[in-house]
Amino acid sequence: MSTAQQHLTAAVPPRDAVVAAWVALEDAAALAGAHRDPAQTPTEFTVAVLDRTRADPGAVATLRGLYHRARFRDADIGTSDVQTARDALRRLADDLAIDAPDRTPDA
Repeated sequence: MSTAQQHLTAAVPPRDAVVAAWVALEDAAALAGAHRDPAQTPTEFTVAVLDRTRADPGAVATLRGLYHRARFRDADIGTSDVQTARDALRRLADDLAIDAPDRTPDA
């Protein structure tokens, strides 16, 4: 998740930042160890993985919508869109931190 957040803080064009953030989220989902059906797109797989967690569906939809707009449309992506993506990603990070196992050693 931190890799995705880094893309949104980097000094790159807003469109590139949003696309890179979603792709980093797709990469994280792939590393989660879940099996991807060959018929699923990477985006469908990522949403399916996140659906099995406490991730806010609204935040997932917001980030996915911005990604689709940035990747597949000619519509402008501005700094406010990057902020919206950053907010959605922060919400997902907070939600997924709840699901993360406690990594502190037992005393």
